[in-house]
Parts: sequence; C-alpha cells; structure tokens
Amino acid sequence: MFTVKTAIWCELYEGAVESAHARFRAMWPDLRGSGLLSVQLMRAAAALLQGSIELSRRAAGNRDANLARVRQCADWLEKTERAYAVGYGAMLRAGMAQVSGDADAARQFARKGIEAFDRAGMSIHAAALRMRLGEPEGRVVMEREGIADPDRWCRIHLPDA
Repeated sequence: MFTVKTAIWCELYEGAVESAHARFRAMWPDLRGSGLLSVQLMRAAAALLQGSIELSRRAAGNRDANLARVRQCADWLEKTERAYAVGYGAMLRAGMAQVSGDADAARQFARKGIEAFDRAGMSIHAAALRMRLGEPEGRVVMEREGIADPDRWCRIHLPDA
C-alpha cells in the first residue's frame, strides 16, 4: 500500500487527479482482500487517500466525484476518536465545504483539524490547513521542514478550489 500511496500522492502533487483515481481504483480490491484495512492506521490512511482523491476530482470539475464517499470517510475517521484521524476527518470536511463553496464551514473544519493535528504532533498537516486559512505561519513551518513547494504539497490532501 505504501508504494501505491506514494505514487498517488505524487500524482495529486502534480495535478494528475484522474491518474490518481485510476491507480486507487486498481489497488482497492487487493487492499480490501489483504486484511490490512482491519488495522486502524491503514484504514485511516486509505480513507484519507480516497477522500482526498474524490475532493480533487470535484475541484477539477468532475461532477462524478463521490462526495458521499468523502463524507463516509470523514464520519469513520472521526468515530475513531484518535487525534490524527479526527484531524484527517476535519481536513476532508474542510475540503468538502471548500469545493461546495461554503467558506465559513471550510474555515470551521480547518480550525478543528488544526487542533486535532496539534494534539497528534502532526505539524505539517496543521501547517497545510493554516496555509489554506491564509495564515503565513503555515508556509513558514513547511519551508522550515524542507518542503520546496508548500502550495503543491497542500494539494495532496486538500485540493485547490
């Protein structure tokens, strides 16, 4: 899964959204059959990846993007009550609000995600949400961590809308 996840991240980083979607769909049956989704961390990673792809598809104008699936992923992530997963769920909800044109809700969910990521010690994820809120601190954190193009890195999980 890690090799495929990395390839999908690269595709999202480059803006190759439909390639990322095709790769995820091709890998999904094997992932489901592997038993890895019974491990909470793996299931959370898969839920974030699937949700991020669908959000990117919608942001790119694909009306077939499955926002109901994004909502299901966010629901499951939040039910785990693990800080990292709650952050992922809030990030997906912020993305749903963003692609739906609800800037107020996007900001509220981004704030919730930042709080969760801060609790989990996930400074890069929190920084990405801060960047989406227009807070300069987010970019500073990412650049300090060696991320050459923070805007493109943000595209991995939270699409441009």
